[in-house]
Amino acid sequence: MAVNLNGGIPQPQRGRGQGDKARRISWGVPLGGIGTGCIELGNDSRFRNITINNNRDKATRISLSPRAFIALRTVRQGRVQTRFLQPDCALPFADAGIIPAFTPVNELTWRALYPCSYYTLNAKDATVETAWRALAPVVPHDVASSNTPVMFFSVSVRNPAHTPVQVSFVLNWENLCGCERSVVPTNRGTFTPVPYRNESSEPRFQGLSFGKTEGFVSNADGNYALIAQPQLGQEISVLGWNSTDASELDTFWQQFHYDGRLANQVSRNEAAQSAAVCCTRELEPYQECRFLLALSWYCPRFVVDGVDLGNKYAEIYRNAVEAGQGALRNVNFYFRAVEAWQNSLLTSSLPRWFSRMLINSCATFSTNSLLTRQGEFALFESPEEPMTGCLDKRLYSSLATLLLFPELEEAEFYILAGAMPKTEPGRCVRYLGRMTLHAPGDGARTDELVDLGPKFVLLASRNLRFTGNRKMAETLFPRLRAVMNHIAKMSPQDDGLPRQSGFSTMYDDWATDGVNSYTSSLWIAAMRAYAALAAHLGDAAEAERYRALAARAVERFEALLWNEEQGYYMFCAPGTGQDGRLADWHLGCHTGQLAGEWYAQWLGLGSLFAPQRVARAVATIQRLNERKFCLARATLPDGYPCENPPGTGVEPQTEQSWPGILLAHLACLLLQLNREDHGFYLIERIFKSVWMKGARAFNHPLAWDCNANAPCGPAQDRHLSALTVWHAFESLHGVMMDAAEHVLWIRPHLPRGVRFLSVPLFSPTGLSWVRLEEKGSTRSVVEMQLAFRDPVLLREIVMRPLHLATRCEARCLTTRGVLETSLHVGDEEGERLLHIRLSRPEVVQGTLAITLTPAQR
Repeated sequence: MAVNLNGGIPQPQRGRGQGDKARRISWGVPLGGIGTGCIELGNDSRFRNITINNNRDKATRISLSPRAFIALRTVRQGRVQTRFLQPDCALPFADAGIIPAFTPVNELTWRALYPCSYYTLNAKDATVETAWRALAPVVPHDVASSNTPVMFFSVSVRNPAHTPVQVSFVLNWENLCGCERSVVPTNRGTFTPVPYRNESSEPRFQGLSFGKTEGFVSNADGNYALIAQPQLGQEISVLGWNSTDASELDTFWQQFHYDGRLANQVSRNEAAQSAAVCCTRELEPYQECRFLLALSWYCPRFVVDGVDLGNKYAEIYRNAVEAGQGALRNVNFYFRAVEAWQNSLLTSSLPRWFSRMLINSCATFSTNSLLTRQGEFALFESPEEPMTGCLDKRLYSSLATLLLFPELEEAEFYILAGAMPKTEPGRCVRYLGRMTLHAPGDGARTDELVDLGPKFVLLASRNLRFTGNRKMAETLFPRLRAVMNHIAKMSPQDDGLPRQSGFSTMYDDWATDGVNSYTSSLWIAAMRAYAALAAHLGDAAEAERYRALAARAVERFEALLWNEEQGYYMFCAPGTGQDGRLADWHLGCHTGQLAGEWYAQWLGLGSLFAPQRVARAVATIQRLNERKFCLARATLPDGYPCENPPGTGVEPQTEQSWPGILLAHLACLLLQLNREDHGFYLIERIFKSVWMKGARAFNHPLAWDCNANAPCGPAQDRHLSALTVWHAFESLHGVMMDAAEHVLWIRPHLPRGVRFLSVPLFSPTGLSWVRLEEKGSTRSVVEMQLAFRDPVLLREIVMRPLHLATRCEARCLTTRGVLETSLHVGDEEGERLLHIRLSRPEVVQGTLAITLTPAQR
């Protein structure tokens, strides 16, 4: 029977359950660690989109493992029932004279929550109650655990009857050594039993290893291990066999179906590419048990452009058996750790859909990551075009890396900093390479992307604030200075605003001309951030230079780009050397025109532009760009789509939406402008359209058709912009510890009617918690509790006072007692803030309780 790994297989003989009409999906929960590759399990419990062989891009990943399966066998009072726990499988059942019982999708309850895939068997004729889950050990702030190349299967079985039952569970996996999407070698190595010793020191089988142990030639060469956890009362048996041969299928069936055990044999036939491990247990009435298995892999060679980058996990483990056995020894820790970070969000006061959105966005760490032998890390934009680094989009996406895996964010940012071309100091590159980190460039574009420089500076400022890593800031400061000088030279009138032309922003098909609102707003925010960073490092002259330049730039931005009649900042204004007249295509109302305003406010740099104009611009964006299912990227004042300058020959695709990007620089800005209901409504719309109705929880696209409610354009495959939802989370709770200045910012933005907030805080130092409540009929008392797991040095607390009156009092209490503070109230850039200053810096660990009450007259 000819079978390939691309899913192009002959249809197997249909048995009971094969007439399944339920909807199946071709994606699922990505199960695999950071930089290890992954296997996806969806609603049909089949193994799809396999990238564990260093085949991480869309062109090489294995769409389906057609002969992999899980099956359950029960015997009660002599009656045998064997069921495959999936709708189909490419085995030669008809040739073997076997009529298999498959499980249709509508008899499986599936729950997807990264990095877990949960199933329950709902068949009416099932002999036992069965539920199982597959899990990958992805744990925030634990890179070592999250880099383990393993997937666990935990199967819970309960006997609901008053008579005993024998239960057997089997997992069959294919030897994929050397395989990619269109590469299926014949010789893939041999099987080796994995032994263990029980209490009587008798050797028993724990599982099988298979594949090559040496002589790795291609990236896809490696070995695998399928191992069960020995447990009291449980018997483990194994079989290495040729699942394409009808006679060997019959042998397997005779062993599993009729005996409930495998023969503990391995075939030496080169065509034998399937490994099965079976767990068997007798259950007394109403007794339950758990079968636990691990599938691990080891593909150490990862050569790109002639350089062997390797995999970090290959520095820890020598083969798949070591990885699998080590993982099983720590399995309880992994399960508890994964549940802990999931539950921290699920049990918070956030809407459950938003919590799931945050959790499932992290699947990008399994589908889009590289972690090399030397500890170099990068996310690629999409498996469809796996360009790493992606500086233009990482302004939006990399916050999740910083909060959950800060050492990986630092590693990737250092590589980006070192990738600037020596011939053009200060020019940032867009990518680090295609599936590598050592071929920096801008991809297919020839025009310089001017928005990269300000984004690099803003990311450096963000990282300093979140980590307090002064050494990193000092190391990067010369490069930051070079970037600032490089962009400043693009301002011929010395007004601080760079002039652009061609395709010079992250919006690939959209041409710019002169002063662009998107780039320039980010550039003004970058000047503010750089000035603050220079002052922090003691360079007062540099700080003053860029504070003054930023002020001039704001004046010119307002003069050149503000459209008073319509009430928004135009897409661009003509550059010098032109007649200065506006063409229609200059007038676009872009959803990202205030991207710099969003980022500056979020970082605590204050508002950049006049608050009244910002409010008008946001309202105009909502009015002009509104479409049936989302907001178009840009629209002309008359409602028509934006166009490119004549002669470009390219459509700008501005009728599309970029949901992940929109969620950050518009939805978050709405939250920050005290339009929380509008902002949260936009986030929910994106969730309903893309994540729920579009069924894209683990397959996020870059672009979305606002009218057809469907993905469109390139980069539809697992785009990293899914991670931008973490910006919405940070803007919602508004708690940020500025570790550089030792200032705690508390600026929650809660939707109308929400008077209580209880959420986890993810930060580079670890997980903590915040609880906020407004009390009293007039919401006149605000109580807040923060729980810091690790000690933090604190000298000031800056709070948004919510609905309190102008005059109020503050009380701060720690485990050591009441802190001595002074309170200062000020209107800063249109935002009223309370500054609670400690009489002396304090180290706070554990609970910090803050109470605001109206001042006693």
